[in-house]
Amino acid sequence: MARQPAFTFVPFGNTPILNKGQLVILGIGRVEQRLALASDSSIEQRSEIGLSLTVDHRFIDGDPAARILGSICDQLAIIGNGG
Repeated sequence: MARQPAFTFVPFGNTPILNKGQLVILGIGRVEQRLALASDSSIEQRSEIGLSLTVDHRFIDGDPAARILGSICDQLAIIGNGG
C-alpha cells in the first residue's frame, strides 16, 4: 500500500483539504510584481507570492504552524534577495 505524503504542496486556486494521512498542505500562489514603500520612503517594485498553510491540528497547533510559515517566508525572502 502506497503511503500518503505528510507535507503536500498545492497551487493556489485549489481548495486545500487535508486527506487522510496528510498533516500539512502549503498552498503556493504565483509571483506578482507590486509597488511597496521602501525604508527610505521611496516607492519600489517588489516580487510577492501568496502562501497558505493548512494543518491537521491533531498533529500541530496554530502557533508552531504560524512559526513554520514565517520561517518559509523568511527563507523565500533570502532567496529573493539573492542570498
